[in-house]
Amino acid sequence: METAEPNPIIQLSHNIALRPWRPTDAPSLARSADNRKIWQNLRDAMPSPYTLADAEWWISRCTNHTNWPHVLTYDANGTEHQGARRSADYALIHTSDNGQDHAIGSIALVMGSDVARRTAELGYWLAEEWWGKGVMSEAVVEFCGWAWGAFPGLVRIHADIYDYNEKSRRVLTKAGFAFEGRERLGFYKDGKLGDVLLFGLVRDVR
Repeated sequence: METAEPNPIIQLSHNIALRPWRPTDAPSLARSADNRKIWQNLRDAMPSPYTLADAEWWISRCTNHTNWPHVLTYDANGTEHQGARRSADYALIHTSDNGQDHAIGSIALVMGSDVARRTAELGYWLAEEWWGKGVMSEAVVEFCGWAWGAFPGLVRIHADIYDYNEKSRRVLTKAGFAFEGRERLGFYKDGKLGDVLLFGLVRDVR
């Protein structure tokens, strides 16, 4: 069983919305994601170059309900209950004046497992043409607020970024994430070693 999502789940400024992925998003996703500057701030699991086939595979993965996490809830005694599945991967879609949708980015939660199952890692990227317009700052704030309600058992959202990624550092700080530490030499990307900066946002449950 899965939870039906509103479409969009969040409306942002600039005619941008967060909504579930659709197969028709693949061409614009491929165009937006095929940018080495974006790839340099993400894990190597994201291909570069980024092709239409890569976009189609990603959308297929995100729309496969069996990949969605279960919603966990906890009663007053702390007993865990596993609910329906719901998506945690969403498209950033810009709707142009002629009504055409264009995928300009992605935002998602990767749920933790085992003793970390009440936590999630936040990931995101944005098409270069939209950098510097406050889009991702707004998206992260709104998406994290949505996540607390969508996943009631979630108590912590964290984001791990590369030490040279000043834009993400500003985005996370504006969204209320606290800098929690530095994992020295925690990544090897594009032939270079660097530190991973750890940021966290927690729900007040104590």
